[in-house]
Amino acid sequence: MTGLRMLLLGLVAAGLGGCWWDEPAGTFQGYVEGDFLDVGAEETARLVALEVRRGDQVEAGAVLFRLDDADAAAERREAIARLDQARAQLADLRTGKRPEELAVLEAQAEEIAASLDLAERDLKRYETLHEASVVSDARAETARERFAVLSARLKAIEAQLEVAKLPARPDAIAAAGQNVAAAEAVLARIDARLARLNGIAPMSGSIQDIFFEPGEVVPAGRAVVSLLPPENLKVRFFVPETDLSRVVLGGRVDIACDSCVEAIPARVSFVAREAEFTPPVIYSVEARAKLVYMVEATPDDVGPLKVGQPVDVRLAP
Repeated sequence: MTGLRMLLLGLVAAGLGGCWWDEPAGTFQGYVEGDFLDVGAEETARLVALEVRRGDQVEAGAVLFRLDDADAAAERREAIARLDQARAQLADLRTGKRPEELAVLEAQAEEIAASLDLAERDLKRYETLHEASVVSDARAETARERFAVLSARLKAIEAQLEVAKLPARPDAIAAAGQNVAAAEAVLARIDARLARLNGIAPMSGSIQDIFFEPGEVVPAGRAVVSLLPPENLKVRFFVPETDLSRVVLGGRVDIACDSCVEAIPARVSFVAREAEFTPPVIYSVEARAKLVYMVEATPDDVGPLKVGQPVDVRLAP
């Protein structure tokens, strides 16, 4: 970023005499800067579709890209089946259990216990591999979640078996309700994961860059698309220490550029607390010892402004 900034400062110095005002006194040189939003993947997956191209304008909530969701979709189908089963068990408890139904519950408990035993072995194996940095945090966390869900399901169905043998059934119904709630929570977690596999635009703006193409594997935490909201454009300029008292937060400035038909009003949004030496690419060697303060202003209208564009800034009366 240092090299880019020096280049921009050099462009600022390279002849701004074509601006729309003639009086240079009280003007300061600067450039347009932007705060980009990088929309990326929260987990490692293959990029299967790009819904945008560079330069596209998108609205907030638009789908920018899609990652492979085959595994998550399969998990969702399994979760729906388990939820339907839990709801059916709850309905059966509300109508009373017969011996045949108790036998079914016992078989289900045995099946869950077997799955829990397998989940416990998987959990120990993944924790060992995680400590050795062989598998990711996500794998170990998934194993822990599966073990916890199966443990909860086993406890719930064991409670159902115990209560189903009693004359009264309110506790069994409550346990079945908890089992339904657990299945609903698993389904909600999978739905949230499916949503994260789609890159959603957090704000309206223009697509500035694309870092991956369909078919490539996107590592977790890496950006796929760079988005620039118009409200994230700002003008950065440098004010000598002798003029700093004239600059206040919220104060108004006028911005001029080579392609600007008229002045663009802006509001000062940031004033640096610490001074920096005047960059030598802007001023002569004799003036290098002077100190300047970086100031940022938010334009009222960003239409004609582009990132990296050199501008002149004048304090409004």
